[in-house]
Amino acid sequence: MKICPSCGAELPEGANFCANCGAPQTAPQQPDPVQAPDAERWETCEIAAAAAGEKWSPLFPSDYIKFIAQTEGPDGVTVLESGKVKAGLGDYYQANRQNKRHVKVVEELTAALTAAGWERSGKGQAWFSLRFRRRLG
Repeated sequence: MKICPSCGAELPEGANFCANCGAPQTAPQQPDPVQAPDAERWETCEIAAAAAGEKWSPLFPSDYIKFIAQTEGPDGVTVLESGKVKAGLGDYYQANRQNKRHVKVVEELTAALTAAGWERSGKGQAWFSLRFRRRLG
């Protein structure tokens, strides 16, 4: 049996939350792929979207968005940003796969990562959240 670190109640193995106090239970720590001692070592990277200023209304976060590739490796976190891209009314002020400007910026960011030695390793939930990895040393 597991013990809840929050209230001390006994929990069944595999419990995600404490039935007594509701505290979330943490999963066993998996080794970080960048720090795994006996495995191949990789840097990781994922493309994300963010608002890029120019707010004109409290209802919409921004007139512009930008795409960001944030890398995590032994030297810490590095961020590669696209330029800001105009978001139109039909885009609901977020990244839109139907918007050719958005697709072009993601393709350019992907090409820059590939040229720097990154390889595609997966995909997140959003159409633009492409994951990359690069072998260390």
